[in-house]
Amino acid sequence: MLPASAGAASECDKEGEFYRDLCRSERPLVSIQMSAASPRAGSIVKLTASSDGRRVTYAWDLDGDGTFDDAVGVKAEQIYTSGTRTVGVRATDAFGRTSAETRTFLVHDFNARPTVELDLGSGVATVGQSQTIRVTAADPDGPAPRVDVDRDGNGSFETLLIPNRSTIETTALTAGAVVIAARATDEAGATTVATAPLQAFVPTPGLGVRVTANDPNRPVVAGELVDVQAVVTDLDAVKYEFDYDGDGTFEDDRRLGWRIAKAFTVGEHEVGVRVTDRSGVKRTARTSFLAVASADSATPSLRLEQVPRAYTGVPIDLRAKAFTAGEGFRVDWDADGDGAFDDTFTSAGTITDARGTFTYTAPGTYDVRAKVTNASGVSRVDHTAITVTDSPAAGPGFGALTLSPPRPAGQEWILDARSQPGSTLTFDLDGDGQFDDVPAHDQYGYRWAFATPVAIAVKATDAAGRSTVRTQEVEPLPGNVGPQANLMFLPQVFPTPEQIGEPRLLAGRPTTVLYELLHVGEPCCTATWDTDGDGDYDDATGAFGAFTPQAREYTLGLRVEDDLGGVGTVRDTFSVGTLPPKVAVDIAPNLKTATATASDPDGALSGPLEWDLDNDGVFDDATGDTVPLSPTAYLVGVRAADAGGDIGIDYAQVQHAVCTCEPPEATPTPTPTPDPTSGPIENPPPPKPLRLNARFATPRLGALLARGLTVRPGCEIRCRATVAIEVDKRTAKKLKLRSTELGHAGGTGTTITVKLNAKARKALAKVRSVRFRVAVVATGADGRIGTANRTLTVKR
Repeated sequence: MLPASAGAASECDKEGEFYRDLCRSERPLVSIQMSAASPRAGSIVKLTASSDGRRVTYAWDLDGDGTFDDAVGVKAEQIYTSGTRTVGVRATDAFGRTSAETRTFLVHDFNARPTVELDLGSGVATVGQSQTIRVTAADPDGPAPRVDVDRDGNGSFETLLIPNRSTIETTALTAGAVVIAARATDEAGATTVATAPLQAFVPTPGLGVRVTANDPNRPVVAGELVDVQAVVTDLDAVKYEFDYDGDGTFEDDRRLGWRIAKAFTVGEHEVGVRVTDRSGVKRTARTSFLAVASADSATPSLRLEQVPRAYTGVPIDLRAKAFTAGEGFRVDWDADGDGAFDDTFTSAGTITDARGTFTYTAPGTYDVRAKVTNASGVSRVDHTAITVTDSPAAGPGFGALTLSPPRPAGQEWILDARSQPGSTLTFDLDGDGQFDDVPAHDQYGYRWAFATPVAIAVKATDAAGRSTVRTQEVEPLPGNVGPQANLMFLPQVFPTPEQIGEPRLLAGRPTTVLYELLHVGEPCCTATWDTDGDGDYDDATGAFGAFTPQAREYTLGLRVEDDLGGVGTVRDTFSVGTLPPKVAVDIAPNLKTATATASDPDGALSGPLEWDLDNDGVFDDATGDTVPLSPTAYLVGVRAADAGGDIGIDYAQVQHAVCTCEPPEATPTPTPTPDPTSGPIENPPPPKPLRLNARFATPRLGALLARGLTVRPGCEIRCRATVAIEVDKRTAKKLKLRSTELGHAGGTGTTITVKLNAKARKALAKVRSVRFRVAVVATGADGRIGTANRTLTVKR
């Protein structure tokens, strides 16, 4: 946008504005979402339209006659009979430009059972601690099914999962396997059940010792302070003691101090920590390391991270920091204490985390050694002790069992199991109670063809011989449900900051066309294209790829056919324009007039500038370059059009300043004498705060990084809101951020999307979770101010 002069605050020239309605002016590009991609005859199909563009309205063709006269609005419903059916929608924006999408799809006359899956994370929980149960349920031919959960293992489905919510919490009160079950029920009454044992146990206390430099990527340098830390797990410690010279005497009694700072001389060192718990039981841990003369020393060195505890049959990560200046190196491990460095291997760079996974099969205390060898063949060995006990869990963790969408009888399903590392899987896939079925296995998972409905079972067995069994009800589809597909238009090159907010499709800009299959049967599918709009799908096959559109109308069609003869089509009609005009609003210093300037990057303007002075989103209040403003004007906008019908829009906020000048002298007036009969003279009450009802969902961390956080301010009257995402100072320091703010955005629309700044995205890409505060401040059209705050913890 052209820069706005002093006195105006542009509301359109900011990152993320494309996601608000205030300044949207791109051409419509409509699509249809169906509640069931493969609907069942006689069921209600809910249809939803979405489109780019400003103030878009929708008209529906529900009977396939080619006329958009059956319903209006974003949503529509229809009941279909079996066979191939057609639905279409036409979108029209505020400027009369249109886009349409038409779909054909197969409607079947049978009921496909719903699917349900349970995800218990690792499948192992500590007694008394909350455990998240994630339930995924779907209906291949209908809306989302009802989900009931038995979360305490008593055989009763006592908990109804709230619609649109996929998680629920449970707490195991006693050790052992708690069989969690979930049941999905579709609108026709068909049910599917999945079960999964949650292995609950009372953990064994653990103790380790760790030596860390202030900079994690520096070795232990002689004369520099490093931290000697006691690492405790499930241990109620009341006393900590440290041995700095490895002589077995614990010289330093720090009581409740779990870490101390210490400088060491050049050479080999061993340190130990002894911890006393509340019952008087003492536990000891030791590790060795080398203190080098300088950080750029060529002498290889290690810092081992001692594992506080390990269980038989449960893989653990052995970790060490390895250092050697200017050379590559390798790290070898002797994890089982047999004297041979043959258990794990890691190699990389000059400063790295050296890691290896190892599983102990017998309890005991093991002297774990790691050897770093540089490119010159110089080696250094350090050691630490690990105590291994029998796992208190009754069986290995078996967190998830997922299946591909239902297939017709005789076609292969894909099963994917997430069990405890190191455990082996056996299968009962024919329901005979014997784990003797051997499915094919490839990079996608296990493959098996089901002929009839069956309750399958999968067993995970760890190295200690303990087992955990999950079950799942499976029913092949009675027939073919047919395919569908969505069209997607993506830029070939990620947009630059200057291009953010521009239309998805622009004349002369290379664009990639992709399609997303909506299909529950396999195998699938053959794709053919109609790129010339003649109605015949004979112009291309497979992936469409890239094209460079021109400024004109297009009709693009895709036909997908599965191997059973099911066919679905999608046809999009849309127009492509050029870059819209650049327009900017300037508010006069006296706030009495507004002036706009406009230019078109690739042509000439068409018609006069048109104004929205009452903030209703419609440019019908005035025309011309300069217009007068009313004293109550709050937000004013202007639009410009080019010869091709592309629109540029800008809005500016009228900054009504508070006068700080000296008031004129006034003639004193006598204080009135109160009338005793009229009551005391009172000041008017202060205005009530603006009511907010800020709403937003808790996203996954990956979605937050990619798309930001969308907030609905929910003001009681028209308002302008600002949303900020902030962490506390401690978290900012840990993330190495100079500012506590992760991102902010503002606007007057119904939704505001806050995108994280580049530094925040880079820092959060390395963490598993983050806790932050979402602060919303809104100013109403009447000047009242409202605030809302909420703290979120976002996980991957």
